[in-house]
Amino acid sequence: MRSLFKLPKIQMAIFLFLIFLSAFWYSPSASKLLTLTLALSSTVISDFMFTKLRRIPPFLLSAGIVSGLIIALLTDPSLPWYIPVLAGVLAMFSKNFLRFSRRHIFNPAGFGLILTAFIFQTGVSWWAVSFQTFPQNLIFFLILLTPAFVSIKKMRRHLTIFSFLIAYGIIFKNFFLDPTVLFFTLVMLPEPMTTPYIKKYQVIFGVFVSIISFLISSFFAGDPLITALLLGNIIFFKFL
Repeated sequence: MRSLFKLPKIQMAIFLFLIFLSAFWYSPSASKLLTLTLALSSTVISDFMFTKLRRIPPFLLSAGIVSGLIIALLTDPSLPWYIPVLAGVLAMFSKNFLRFSRRHIFNPAGFGLILTAFIFQTGVSWWAVSFQTFPQNLIFFLILLTPAFVSIKKMRRHLTIFSFLIAYGIIFKNFFLDPTVLFFTLVMLPEPMTTPYIKKYQVIFGVFVSIISFLISSFFAGDPLITALLLGNIIFFKFL
């Protein structure tokens, strides 16, 4: 059991759940619990079914848990029930079937969120992280930073994180305490299965995503951060 909690994705899931609890504590509602339940159920169940179709032996569906938590944190709880469910199914579909070699190409949660936002014209909410500002909500802000332990120490994606933050800071001035950007940078951007493992490509990847997010925010509609991440996944999947 102790070894289970040493797994990076399990640790990430714990920190994401803490972020959800902090958001629920800040503004409790039954719809938020329902969104969490639906998102987690859809990712775990669909991941299990898809791995069965691929005839992969049973294993801990930690990726489904992490993706479900991210979808719950970034899906507006007031939306219809089928939206987080579909986002979860699409996330696990991309994880299991949109693959190159032995790795999936797209960040699963990002893929599910963007595709459902496009289909239903709803947008990505970021409801659970946007309020965690510094210094107004200091405790919540510190909870928001907890995934850094996994992404930097365990997954060793510090070059991706810092290159993105530096480039993004140069482009967007005065953003470093923006909770939305920090959550994206610490949780979604450095996902190890869909980002380069070679150090120089980690740096290039982080800079690329920051520049593309700026271009999208300037000239196009949609969520610039997650869309830029998915485009980065497409460009850099050969370097995984």
